[in-house]
Amino acid sequence: MKYDIVIFDMDGTLVDTDLMLVESMMALFRKYRPDYKISLSTIIYFSGPPIEDTLAQYFPEVDHATIIQEFKDLSLQYYHLSAMLFPYTVEVLETLHRQGIKLGILTNKHHDRTIDTLKMLNIEHYFDYIVAYDDVEKPKPDPEGMFQIIEHYNVSKDRLLFVGDTIYDYQVAVSSGVDCALIGWSPRRFPAHVRPAHWLTDYRQLVEVVINGKTSV
Repeated sequence: MKYDIVIFDMDGTLVDTDLMLVESMMALFRKYRPDYKISLSTIIYFSGPPIEDTLAQYFPEVDHATIIQEFKDLSLQYYHLSAMLFPYTVEVLETLHRQGIKLGILTNKHHDRTIDTLKMLNIEHYFDYIVAYDDVEKPKPDPEGMFQIIEHYNVSKDRLLFVGDTIYDYQVAVSSGVDCALIGWSPRRFPAHVRPAHWLTDYRQLVEVVINGKTSV
């Protein structure tokens, strides 16, 4: 095996939550900023950074605790309506699990919501370690969470692969010194300088990456 451990980002990587995000944010804009126009191409980049920071930026006049709770309530509703796994995700998780690969999660989602999402999609049993937003002092793109994962598994950095979908995931990998695989089907685009160890255009390629360290053609 090229890698012994595979760590996944959550939203946009393991789970397609873009529609949930758009629906939730548009409900907040309609309520608090009905005259404000925002594009779809802007909202999809809200996936990645901590949602607390995004809400503070776009709703500075609303009590911060209030707007966070409202987003949590809305997102829970839309999660059940629209969140889904990407094609071949379960097959790949099952294959890696059977091969003895340890699977974990590093996310800017809160820990309890992460667990709820995994259970809702019936994939919680594949993951044995989770580092979420409220498990660290500095969330992504700070590498604190990845260093916590490396320490937990007591593994050499070159034996760990991080799978993500945003520039924040790439920055975490670079700053912590681990290899990164970025998914190529996300609507979010990367700056030209981004050069991950692997690009994935189909989740099934991840098996070849983990076993042989290369993306299958």
